[in-house]
Amino acid sequence: MIRPTPACGLLVFVGILGSALAGVDTQSGPIFSDQDRDGLDDGFEQSLLLRFVPTFHISANDCAGLPAEFAPDSVRPVPLAVNGTVYGQVFRNGEHVEIHYYHLWNKDCGNRGHALDAEHVAGLLSAADETAPPAHWKALYWFAAAHQTTLCELSSASSASALNAEETGPQVWVSEGKHASFLTSELCGHGCGADSCAITKPLRPSDIVNIGEPGRPMNGAIWVNSSAWPMASKMNADFDAAKLSALDSAGSELVLFRPSPSAQNVVSAGLATAAGIEMGNRQTAAALDTAGDHTDNALDSAFRSTATSLAASRRSVVNFLSGGRRKRSTK
Repeated sequence: MIRPTPACGLLVFVGILGSALAGVDTQSGPIFSDQDRDGLDDGFEQSLLLRFVPTFHISANDCAGLPAEFAPDSVRPVPLAVNGTVYGQVFRNGEHVEIHYYHLWNKDCGNRGHALDAEHVAGLLSAADETAPPAHWKALYWFAAAHQTTLCELSSASSASALNAEETGPQVWVSEGKHASFLTSELCGHGCGADSCAITKPLRPSDIVNIGEPGRPMNGAIWVNSSAWPMASKMNADFDAAKLSALDSAGSELVLFRPSPSAQNVVSAGLATAAGIEMGNRQTAAALDTAGDHTDNALDSAFRSTATSLAASRRSVVNFLSGGRRKRSTK
């Protein structure tokens, strides 16, 4: 009996390993990576984010300029640059995949403005096979958040086919200063959010950054959980059973999600009244300023005239008295 030597055993092991690796390209073969532990490959998520990114129409006169890039690995959201960075998130929603795009701003400069502003758009994607590559996925629905979870909410959703956005992202209008998202430019001026999308330009994102999941951030996005803004709450699923039922019933019609249209009308009327009062105050102040200017000018003119008259009188008196003294001295 011939006993295998240790060297022979090593050769056999190498041969078995070589057979197991046969046909696998160790240089370029795909390596599964799932940093946010959601069961989706990170490369797959990034490919979807790049493919379905919306075309954002932002105000050409927005006081915040562009969406901001935030400093990685910071507990609090710290604006690093105002350069048009768009952040993304991809996760499973049942048999579908939900995709979010966040345009984040260093400030909201509308009525009752504040620092930091987190806004987003969401899509629901589907494929015949959940293991299908990114190119085989299509969008079913799109959702645009506008003043979400407030009395003035005017969020909207639509079938992707109605928006011509099954293979790409939709057109999205972002209101000036408030940064609410709308699926049509006409919708922007409705509701009680005092939104305007009058003069816009397309945003050219400088980067699309995957932020992962709330408990498993990627690319240093630990700032998503900060209490300084409601960012974490926007990372939950937007397409629940109620929303999907409303969309299925609507067909190709746009669906609005607003808490109380009648209450919004009251708020709108109140805002219009407040705006009228503010305008009246500004006009009254301007009128008073103008009247004050006229009064000041008149007083100034009168003062100058009086001063001139007094100076002339003084000279006359001085001359008279001087002449009297000269006459007395000659006697």
